[in-house]
Amino acid sequence: MNRVTKGYADGTRALDDVSLSLVRGLTYVLGPTGAGKSTLLNIIGARERPDQGTVCFGDTDGTVSPALLRKLAAYVPTDSRVPPPVPVQVALEHFAALHEPFIPRLRRARVEAQLRLVDLWDARSLRVGELTPAMQWRLMVAIALLDSPQLLLLDVPSHELDAAEFLALLDLVEHTADHRIVILATSNAHLIRDRCAQIVLLARGRVLRDGAADRCIDEFRGRVWEAHITPDAVPYMTHRHCVLSTQRVGDSVTLVVFADEQPGAGFVAIEPDLTHVYGYDLTVST
Repeated sequence: MNRVTKGYADGTRALDDVSLSLVRGLTYVLGPTGAGKSTLLNIIGARERPDQGTVCFGDTDGTVSPALLRKLAAYVPTDSRVPPPVPVQVALEHFAALHEPFIPRLRRARVEAQLRLVDLWDARSLRVGELTPAMQWRLMVAIALLDSPQLLLLDVPSHELDAAEFLALLDLVEHTADHRIVILATSNAHLIRDRCAQIVLLARGRVLRDGAADRCIDEFRGRVWEAHITPDAVPYMTHRHCVLSTQRVGDSVTLVVFADEQPGAGFVAIEPDLTHVYGYDLTVST
């Protein structure tokens, strides 16, 4: 993706001069609501055309041959759903028939393998409407993987999933990322993990950070500090320091700040994670 810009009729600029080079494995696209995550996935998957810039996958130029790029990619948008009256196995068999219409035996074996992969084999007789949001998402991933896409795009509505469901989905996604590019877009910074190939932080349509997760975290070592303060000291500390987070714990507040050196008495250095990177980038970009 090179210098991609996308705007809409209401004047919104969803993407603003975005350039990315994606690698095989799992990439997190992280940003708040309205950051441009869904638009980014739509353009990478050739569901939308950019106003400016190019999107290439190998030798395929998606801005010239969008239909060819769509054959290489599978996209699961936020609002993906299978009709609820359909049993899980029937739903997957329907989509499998689109990819393998002539050999039923191979198709049935593929459906069983996919249901076992996403841990839905025991739920195969349930109707889709009876599945939890997390199980519905696993079904959509199974459908997306039927054609063995080289590029898998997942726009995850993290507000629909509790922490355990979200982490279970990450386990599945990480497993599918061994042999393809997988891009998972979310606003849930607190649950994403650093064992990914790449992280892209977006805000207001612009890339704030793009790189390997471990390298991003390395930049913050020795620069993230924590202290326990009284609630009435929070405004002063917020004005004085680059605050990454505050959390009320009993009668005190746990304050986490970014600073090149110890910011004051009572502060101790803590191990950084991606939530600190994300919080810092959002703070300095406003």
